[in-house]
Amino acid sequence: MTSKQSNLQAYINLTEPPTEGAVVITESESHQRDDVSKGTSPFSMDIINKQLNSAAERRAGLLSKSILKELEHQLIARKQSNKIELFLTALLLLLAAERICCFIKRYEVGITTTKSVVTTEGPNIDPALTPLVDFNNTPFDQNTSRARWPLEKGPEHWWQQGEQFSNVLTSMLKLRLITPGMMIKEDGYICAKDEEDVQVKTWFDNLLLTVEKLEVARQKPFDADDEKFWELKWASKPLLS
Repeated sequence: MTSKQSNLQAYINLTEPPTEGAVVITESESHQRDDVSKGTSPFSMDIINKQLNSAAERRAGLLSKSILKELEHQLIARKQSNKIELFLTALLLLLAAERICCFIKRYEVGITTTKSVVTTEGPNIDPALTPLVDFNNTPFDQNTSRARWPLEKGPEHWWQQGEQFSNVLTSMLKLRLITPGMMIKEDGYICAKDEEDVQVKTWFDNLLLTVEKLEVARQKPFDADDEKFWELKWASKPLLS
């Protein structure tokens, strides 16, 4: 959903009835299907894309609430069931926060910084967002991230919460002694301490991470054309703490 490189390819087979399950199309049946693409059916592709995104967002919302609730329960529990599982779960959440906040950050490309007056017509919208809150304008373009912004608060309000979330989560991991013990080897790579589990040691050895690499990721400047420019920006915090 947040990747600018993603491409939706759809087909329609007018000879087969609708089905709820997955459909496997063999090479011999390929001539029976019609290509549905932005070039041939832009309106249909726009509807399909929005429906899939909406379903994915609803599912992601339910999953995130469930995961965060269980993670909070495990972090405040007197005895954690599996510390390495909690640590990896936290890292995955931080990586997800990086991806979605990076996605939101790119919206600022099409927003000016003027925020002094509110409009007198329609909803009370920040004038800086007025060009993006025109629901009659063109659909969202993943290549430029220039699209209408439907929320009253600008994107800077939302992506900045990623920093706060990462600080709180990193502090909780450290406070509850979830973060594995780490040290730096002679070759500069980060590894687990001797008292850590063998699986933890193997995991760190396979990552081939250095403090320099993590620090570079933390300080990497904004680049709207690079969808991974914030990779490890916040996930590096538990590893550097």
